[in-house]
Amino acid sequence: MTNLFEKQLYACCEKESKEVFYASMVSVKGSQAEMRTSWKIGKSMTVFMIPVPEQWDGSEFTASMILDSCDVIETFVNRTGGHGSFQIRIASEEEWDAAHYALAARRREGELTIEIVEAGMVFDVRLHGQVGMESAARIKSSIDKIPTGRRFLLMDLTDTRFFNQSGLRMYVMTVKELLNQGWVIRTLVKKNSRAEELLKETSLCKMAPLFSKRENAVASLMFESLHGNE
Repeated sequence: MTNLFEKQLYACCEKESKEVFYASMVSVKGSQAEMRTSWKIGKSMTVFMIPVPEQWDGSEFTASMILDSCDVIETFVNRTGGHGSFQIRIASEEEWDAAHYALAARRREGELTIEIVEAGMVFDVRLHGQVGMESAARIKSSIDKIPTGRRFLLMDLTDTRFFNQSGLRMYVMTVKELLNQGWVIRTLVKKNSRAEELLKETSLCKMAPLFSKRENAVASLMFESLHGNE
């Protein structure tokens, strides 16, 4: 189960209306937590929540940002009280997995499309949509179809969202397999994006370095082609 912390601010999204609000966690015990908010909360609501980072600059959270975050947790409002207080029950792993697959099935736009463009010495792998556990596995099978020879990949994640933690783990495993096969890889991400934040916390940031400008990423691959075996 996701770790929850007292005195933590959470960005929340009510399931049906997709309205976004904020709530602080007053106390937590097991799968139950006491919350407080200024938003009008109702009993039996389903609420998706993510922790607000310590370095938050006050910028707006959207429903898609919450739902697409790998840190999202699903909760159910058990009861409400005065002064904006309410109690939640955190969904079990089984409940969350069921909700994840149901949400993925409903959201056609969440499907991942993979486009491979040959750009000189580099194969530009452009991913569009959301990376889930199943869709991440398709990335390697698509790259495996590239004829042997040049082994330089630019993984373009600028139009990609990581749907959940399992999707991130599967993506990392996939890229590591490609590296072990001899591919030289650079990663293109939007600056200050969620993808950049997540990948910086993995070993890939060193093995498949991150760039926010395409020309810099390509230049790094060109340099590797010239000096990689020195």
